[in-house]
Amino acid sequence: MVKCAECGYLGVRRCSDQALVSPGPDQRRTGEAPLDGTGQPILETTPICAFGAYPIHEEFYEAKLIAPSVNRTGQNARLTGKDQAAAVITKEWDCKKFTQLMPGLSPKEHIDMNLVEMREAREDARDAKLAECEAERDKADREWQTKQAGLQDERHKADVRMRTIHFIIILVAATLSPFLAVLLPRIIPAANSRQAVFQQPTAPVSALIAKPTAAPIPNATNPPVH
Repeated sequence: MVKCAECGYLGVRRCSDQALVSPGPDQRRTGEAPLDGTGQPILETTPICAFGAYPIHEEFYEAKLIAPSVNRTGQNARLTGKDQAAAVITKEWDCKKFTQLMPGLSPKEHIDMNLVEMREAREDARDAKLAECEAERDKADREWQTKQAGLQDERHKADVRMRTIHFIIILVAATLSPFLAVLLPRIIPAANSRQAVFQQPTAPVSALIAKPTAAPIPNATNPPVH
């Protein structure tokens, strides 16, 4: 909870030119406007929120309407009601736009200062976001490079393995070639001879089976002999 009396946005109109100015410490505390040498008020008593966060001037007018001792008409209506003004500006509000009073600055200067701070805060947030995005991009690039380096290392290892296998094959072939040169001339003729044996023609099975002979048929002219 905050009070308008402690806020830099609190302003009152100057009677001479209606400019919005910051009230002094006494007026912030009591609501009473300062007077000039002739006894005329220099500032009005109506409190105004320069930022427009809350219509405290309407709150002030409503407080004056229920105060029977206050002059409610004419020019003096804006110059009276110090007690009501004090009640409004010292009241505690739940205001999110509150900014701490900096003596010597007008309400407009408080607004300008805060706008600059808000712009700088937005720029800082934007720069921080850009830096975060840049860091994430750099991280992604490093991870990609690390992955590519790993793949390249795997390809190199695979190439080394293949070269090693080829070398072993060549070495084995070079080692066995003298023995093969001696053995092959002996092995090939022997293999061919065995193949020729297996390829010799054989009599068909039907030829190996003896055919039965038919017995002679007896006739009348040649009776069987018993």
